Amino acid sequence: MRSVPAELKVEENFLASSGALCILRFFMKRKLKTGFTTGTAAAAAAKGALRYLLEGNMPSRVMIELLTGDKLAIPIHRCERLAEDEAKCTVIKDAGDDPDVT
Repeated sequence: MRSVPAELKVEENFLASSGALCILRFFMKRKLKTGFTTGTAAAAAAKGALRYLLEGNMPSRVMIELLTGDKLAIPIHRCERLAEDEAKCTVIKDAGDDPDVT
């Protein structure tokens, strides 16, 4: 039987005494909220800008096909025409329960 390293025992004792262990167990039991990646957000913004140029109005959302084959409707936050043949759109990224802030 292997012994538990001292630093892990200290961390476990701290978690138990601070109540953080209960909070950690609570979050581990619940289903995580899904979101989408930075690349998916960039693809949606690019598709929104292209549609804005081609159709002349800002799309409220665009459909992006994921690698799994699933389709995701991503809301377009804002679009701006920069020139006759240039536009940019923004998307607010939703990383779900992943603490990703990119």
